[in-house]
Amino acid sequence: MTTRRFLLLLGASMVAIIGAMYLSSLRHLERDPRGGSLLPGFDAQLDAITDIRMRKGGANASVSLHRAAPGRWTVRERGDYPADVSKIRKLLLALADARIVEEKTSNPARYAILGVDDPAAPSATGVELNLAAPASNRTLIVGKPAAGGTFVRRRGEAMSFAVEPAITVEPTAKEWIDQTPLSIPAEKIQRVRVRFADGTSYAISRKSAPGAATPGPYSLESAPAGREAAEPAVIEPSPTSFGAITADDVGAAADVDFSKPSTCEIKLFDGGVFTLTGVVTGDKHWIQAAASNDDALNARARDRAFEIAGYRYDAMFRPVEQLLKPKPEKPQTAKPPKKSAAVH
Repeated sequence: MTTRRFLLLLGASMVAIIGAMYLSSLRHLERDPRGGSLLPGFDAQLDAITDIRMRKGGANASVSLHRAAPGRWTVRERGDYPADVSKIRKLLLALADARIVEEKTSNPARYAILGVDDPAAPSATGVELNLAAPASNRTLIVGKPAAGGTFVRRRGEAMSFAVEPAITVEPTAKEWIDQTPLSIPAEKIQRVRVRFADGTSYAISRKSAPGAATPGPYSLESAPAGREAAEPAVIEPSPTSFGAITADDVGAAADVDFSKPSTCEIKLFDGGVFTLTGVVTGDKHWIQAAASNDDALNARARDRAFEIAGYRYDAMFRPVEQLLKPKPEKPQTAKPPKKSAAVH
């Protein structure tokens, strides 16, 4: 073999060896996760999710959301009361859109800094989020906010990530209820009668003339003896008194003492009647609701009590004093001058 042929074969061998080493190194390189989906394929499973469970600081779920039917979710910790479907949809879309921005720590000793430590620990700051479907089950630990996103760790994996967009998870059942149990349009109200627990009551009402575009002004049907009703603008309920009533929480009516309630009966021009029963326990304001011709509301509100804000409660159960003109001031009588002490 000539020297030239030997050098050619040696060069070809070196090229083959280097190529093989390069291909081998590529096989062992870790894939760069940046820009990848946090939950690959999840966008195709959105409509298949049947249960969402969240827990924080304990072994058991603190929130359990269940898809009872297409477009209808319930909160199990609130007696399967309807959940806020739009809020659930927002969470699922954020998870489907979540992209990995950066790898963070895989050291368990540093998980707590990002809030992706074990959610069962009492001191845990993150929330475990379990997403169940008939053919899959995915679990994440959603940690603290990151710049423009959230720190996350997939259950069973050591690596944690910063992802965008942000994923917001509230591990409290009341945050997931449908917070608008009923709404009574102000323009449809014809009469409001309020009865208080002490037996006192009053009613305000207005008339609608045939063909009139709007009803007439409100008036107090009967003022207490010696008092005069306020102007109609004062008597008229606020447009938001009975519209879009917002519940801070919902519970079993049997768990609230309604033995001495106040009631507010709202009659509509079409003959429908809503009845709100209210009590104040400590710093909480509760109402029950029923309607003469609203089966959906009755099904939703049956055996349930709604916690509402104090100012909304006060607007429903206004004391009659607020509907009266101020008491006339009594004329002050001049006091006789003090006698000066006698000088001896």
